[in-house]
Amino acid sequence: MEKFINNIRNISNEEIFIVYILIIFSGYIIYLISNLIILKTLSSFIKKTSTQTDDILIENKVFNTVPFLITLIFFYNFKNFIPWSILIERLIISVITIIIIISINRFINALNEIYLKSKYSNKLNIKSYTQVLKLIVNIFGLITILSFLIGKSPIYLLSGIG
Repeated sequence: MEKFINNIRNISNEEIFIVYILIIFSGYIIYLISNLIILKTLSSFIKKTSTQTDDILIENKVFNTVPFLITLIFFYNFKNFIPWSILIERLIISVITIIIIISINRFINALNEIYLKSKYSNKLNIKSYTQVLKLIVNIFGLITILSFLIGKSPIYLLSGIG
């Protein structure tokens, strides 16, 4: 493995584009495999269960962002081996954060739908609470994304807002 890493580090600037293309192609293959294996296996397993809770998670597409997350983490792991701009690294981290925020929002929607199908939903409506929770998650996510893009700690942005 060390020999492979040293060979990548010793590639000239003219050959680095071939390595970029190989990494992008490998990422695409990882996306396809994770999409087929994870999502198809998970949805077929969940459809066999008798509970409705996991069906609601599939209907709200909570797990559909996992293949994108796996692919972006694969790309991010090459940051130490291949010379690329710090901007690309920050963009990858920001997109990972966006995907996590989308997953959390979908999970909150699924929780709301699960609650609506419960026997307690007649007594208390929690839609406003879930909307406030989603607003807090989105604001925190936006601050985190901006801090990644500018390369500063989120505390700087929060202190500036305060």
